[in-house]
Amino acid sequence: MYCPKCRTEYIEGVTDCSDCNVDLVAELPEAEQSEMENVVEIFTTNNSLEANFIKSLLASNGIECSIMNEHLISISIFLSNAIPIKVAVEPKNEARAKEIIEQYFKDMKQEG
Repeated sequence: MYCPKCRTEYIEGVTDCSDCNVDLVAELPEAEQSEMENVVEIFTTNNSLEANFIKSLLASNGIECSIMNEHLISISIFLSNAIPIKVAVEPKNEARAKEIIEQYFKDMKQEG
């Protein structure tokens, strides 16, 4: 099952996207599926809150992104550290997204 808005893939049995509050669809339209093939991973974590913070950080800078594997972790607590949560963007936004994330962590290091 997929969210037609953010294109996140969900496990069977889930009926709506918890981020977008829309009903899931069995398949994405062809154009959207090919977009998903063209995303690049820019950040990986085992922490759902951190992944969503990065998504918010990028969105506030005008960069749309997808979070992958986030909902697989809720299947089993034993898998929570085994399945990385990935943040991905379109290739055209890769350099700028990495720059934003790098700057954020640099600023946090200076403050801490």
